[in-house]
Amino acid sequence: MEKFRLKQMRNIRISGIIMPLILLLFIALNFFVKDVERPSEFASGFHDGVRLGLFLVFEAYWLFSLTRSIRVLRNKEYLRKLYIKETDERLQYVKMKSGANFIKVFALILMTAILISSFFNSTVFLTLIGVAYATAILKLILILYYRKKY
Repeated sequence: MEKFRLKQMRNIRISGIIMPLILLLFIALNFFVKDVERPSEFASGFHDGVRLGLFLVFEAYWLFSLTRSIRVLRNKEYLRKLYIKETDERLQYVKMKSGANFIKVFALILMTAILISSFFNSTVFLTLIGVAYATAILKLILILYYRKKY
């Protein structure tokens, strides 16, 4: 249980470092990188909206991670419940079979690529959005399948 507590403390430090870095990256990309030519005003708004939405998703993910870790450290009962949930062998097996950990890392990398490509090339940007949707659907199908199977 102490290792799990230390893991949560490490998550707090990591979240505290990554959240400002994401904000700085977003600001730097918006102010210092010239936007790509877009065919219409709609496409321009779409790019800007996706860019802002991805930034908010990144920040919300790390904020959720930070608040959950702080809550775990303050409440012994919640620490125990979360420890039991994260060490549950059945859930670990389902995650392993469905590749959930890989897909989670891949999704974060893909979202970063989408955010950066939105400043440089519209075709790559739209292609990566399609890949993100396909990945999300595949993850959902795999998790539902393996939860039902095991």
